[in-house]
Amino acid sequence: MPTNKHDLLTWLMDVSDEAEIGIEEGNFGQLALIAVHGDDVSLLEVGDVPYPAAKADTEASRERMRGRLRQMQAQAEGEETETGVIVTLDGCISGNPNLFSANFDDAFTFKDREQAEAFVEEFPDVLRLVLILNS
Repeated sequence: MPTNKHDLLTWLMDVSDEAEIGIEEGNFGQLALIAVHGDDVSLLEVGDVPYPAAKADTEASRERMRGRLRQMQAQAEGEETETGVIVTLDGCISGNPNLFSANFDDAFTFKDREQAEAFVEEFPDVLRLVLILNS
């Protein structure tokens, strides 16, 4: 459930002027604004603003990415790679079970830099702040 302006302003009025404010993500993906001043901690849970069409498009693109990764993996079975890895703002591309991972060891290994660059060009709507690493 999205947070409304009134709830946000009420929460901010209760927060100390000296408090540091940031965003906290819970274990299950829920988001909250957090204000910390000394031992005083205040949380305001916030929800996603529903954009069904945009979210559906993103999920469709992510599913196409997973399919493309499976296809590349099947075509490269038994071949040696130069270990190209794509790292984005969301983490490194890992494929399955999750598209992105914070663990570099789970990263999908591309055949070479050219293949990784072609993959990035194929999915510009999902990949943000991309780095291609050779390990």
